[in-house]
Amino acid sequence: MKPSILTLLVFTVVFFSCKKDNPDPSDTIHISPGEGVFLLHEGGFNQLNASLGFQDYSEEEPQLDLYRTVNGEPLGDVLQSMTIIGDDGYLVMNNSRSIEVIDLETISRKDRLSLSHAPRFLQPVSADQAYISTLFSPWLLIANLHPLAIADSLYLGSWSEEMILVQNQIWVAASNHDQIYRIDPANHQVSDSITVGFGASHWR
Repeated sequence: MKPSILTLLVFTVVFFSCKKDNPDPSDTIHISPGEGVFLLHEGGFNQLNASLGFQDYSEEEPQLDLYRTVNGEPLGDVLQSMTIIGDDGYLVMNNSRSIEVIDLETISRKDRLSLSHAPRFLQPVSADQAYISTLFSPWLLIANLHPLAIADSLYLGSWSEEMILVQNQIWVAASNHDQIYRIDPANHQVSDSITVGFGASHWR
């Protein structure tokens, strides 16, 4: 046997014997909520490539594609928004028409809600309920949180976007209308509306 071939075989054996097996996600993913920021990657429409990342303040590089790594499946199509309630993260998947509930530390999926409307944002209105705004639909969805399920809906007459809680009232932006709506979450009724100009969508 020629020395060059022998050397190559020895190198190959050493290389593959030192190569680690695929690490378990629990050994590689370390999320500390409050010590970093979650990164929402919307992905391409109809491409099923939305993803969730996390940038720890103490680390130079972010951790990417966490949901797929932990749960072994794609997150879905178009990650529109994320709402944090307690120890849970609610990932609003617009084109997949679903909401994925994850544990914030482990990123493991705890629940999934499938919808007939395309969701945009989820806003908690009490300890047990939340509103879900919808695209191309005049309905604002009322959801129970434990477990996550649609309990009722509220007709607005236009599709809804981002929401905000101010002094126990929910304000809803409507991007295809010239109004913003004020809703009393105690009775789930529109208590007022204000003309602001066409196309309101976000609160800043």
